[in-house]
Amino acid sequence: MNRRRCVSALAAVLLSVGFGTVAAGQALAAGTDWWVDAASPACSNAGPGTVDTPFCTIGAGATKATTAGDTVHVRPGSYAEQVTVAGSGTSGVPITFRAEGAGVVVVGTKDLTGNVWTAGANGAWSTSYTSPNSAPAQAFYDGARLVKATSADGVANNQWFYDATAKVIYVNVGGASPADTGHTITAGAQTYGFNVNGRSNVVITGFDTLGQNLAGVHVGTGSTAVTVSSVTSDLASSNGVLLDGSSSAITVSGSTVTRSGSVGIRLANVTGSTISA
Repeated sequence: MNRRRCVSALAAVLLSVGFGTVAAGQALAAGTDWWVDAASPACSNAGPGTVDTPFCTIGAGATKATTAGDTVHVRPGSYAEQVTVAGSGTSGVPITFRAEGAGVVVVGTKDLTGNVWTAGANGAWSTSYTSPNSAPAQAFYDGARLVKATSADGVANNQWFYDATAKVIYVNVGGASPADTGHTITAGAQTYGFNVNGRSNVVITGFDTLGQNLAGVHVGTGSTAVTVSSVTSDLASSNGVLLDGSSSAITVSGSTVTRSGSVGIRLANVTGSTISA
């Protein structure tokens, strides 16, 4: 009888440990909710990324979202950055980037209007442009694309040129200094809006991307099971959505591309993938 009681007690302990293991596994699968809100006075990239003290940039959330089930919630606002996904989810438990409402815009340009501009030949003006993450592939005047000139000496009206060696950008908007026109001059600064390389089980949903040097969303380098849904891309220099690099099982759904410089949605060396709606 005593032996039977001991066996029963041991079984109860093992069962309890088993339930504890399952509960811990479920908690892990649930992941962590990270919050981003650039408009919040309390935002801090050094903070906890909570609802009350969110991150200021999506990239800060991306560096934390590395465990299956993690979700980066992004509140409406403009985010001038490239978001590089840093982790992978698991089957059925993805890492998710979710726009919480309309108007979450990942901006690929930098505003140069307030720079110091120097007058040049033929009505062109120039300013130092040393800090873009990638050399500009396009420039805009009040949101409209300017035509790229072939050299710094031949920048005609409504044209622009970037000297990558001197790191100087030239713009001609009709003779007046860009700083004095009351208009806005922006130039490409980010290669991608979202960049997913070598990751799996990732969801990107609800974002707007604007003016990237190459593509609004890029999925490549062997990525698998990545979902891009309800995303818009406007004025990307090449592609709104670019899938390449032997990636597979990629889903793009309910997304809209406008005014891209080349193909709206491009698949190159991609297998088993779906584009819908």
